[in-house]
Parts: sequence; structure tokens; C-alpha cells
Amino acid sequence: MINSALVSAQNRVRYYWTNIPGIEQPEQRGIVLRDILETEEEEDYIETHDTPKQVGTAVDIKGHDILKRVYSEGGKSPTVNACTGGNREPKVVCGAWRGRYKIDGVRQDGKGSVAGKTKQMLELRKDDKTNTLTTVQKDNVVVDQEMRWRKLTPLECERLQTVADNYTAGVSDTQRYKMLGNGWTIDVISHILRNMEE
Repeated sequence: MINSALVSAQNRVRYYWTNIPGIEQPEQRGIVLRDILETEEEEDYIETHDTPKQVGTAVDIKGHDILKRVYSEGGKSPTVNACTGGNREPKVVCGAWRGRYKIDGVRQDGKGSVAGKTKQMLELRKDDKTNTLTTVQKDNVVVDQEMRWRKLTPLECERLQTVADNYTAGVSDTQRYKMLGNGWTIDVISHILRNMEE
């Protein structure tokens, strides 16, 4: 079992079966979300929908209890520091939109059918990593301290999978997201193959 978080900014735990001997865990590189983000915010990827399932401002989502645990009243937190170290103001964190059904703050998901009862909630990570890339874009969104959110760009997804920048640029963004969500973390595979006999 190897977690891609050791070699990238992505939390992606996977089992790898092989007959290559001597495989150990990769060395921790300390790569975090801020290291893979594009320097210019891509306007094409900012979410501005007004539908209940896709809200894009603090006003719409601040009431969710999951956010209260991550961000304090002033939008500052000593535990979420994806952009700066220590107890400084966080700049960005990773989150995901999840359908949850709660009664008095307690999740009911495992207690039978919740069809038609769930509400979309933005859940934020409490570390410097992203969620596992999937083919579903709502599984990974970048959230700033004003609680504005956007999806990851294809280039950022390439960096999470340690694929060379713009390697997948020859196809549509939709296909890029699918390929990268279904793909391997290149540096993990490279680490495993280094143990092959010559």
C-alpha cells in the first residue's frame, strides 16, 4: 500500500501487487496543494452557479457545520494552512461537495435509504493535500479564505498525478479529467519500477 501523498499533493492510497522485490515506501517530498496550483487563477474554472447543489460564496455555504470546524469566525484557522505555515491566515484548502443527510448534526447515511433527503455540503480537508482525483470534478475543489471555490484545472490535476505539464493537452478538458482521474500517479509507478533487475 502506497499513498501518493508521499510524492505529490494528492491523498491517494492504493495497493500495488507486483513480483518486484525490495519495494519500500517512497521518501516524503513534502509537496502540498499550494505547490501545484497555477499562479494565475483560471476564470474558466471558477464556480458561480446559484443552484443549491453548486454554490460558490461564503454567504451560501458558511452555515454548514463542517465549515465551522475548519474555519473560525474570522475566516482564520491554526489547523488549515495549505498556503502558509504556522498559525497564519490560510489562503487555500481542498474540499469536496458531498451529499449528506443529517438529523441534529448526526449523519444518517448508514441507516437505510436516504434517497431524496440528502443536501450537498462542502467538506474541507484539514491538511495540505487534495482528495483522491476521480473522474468527478466535485470531488476536488479549491477553496479560498473567503470560501469562494473553483474546480481544479487540468494542469493542476496533471501535477497531482505527477504527469508532465500539458501532457494531456491534446484532448478536451473533459477527457483530460477522465484520463487523470482514472490514471496512475507516475512517480509512484516510477518508484516501484526502480527496483526491477536490469
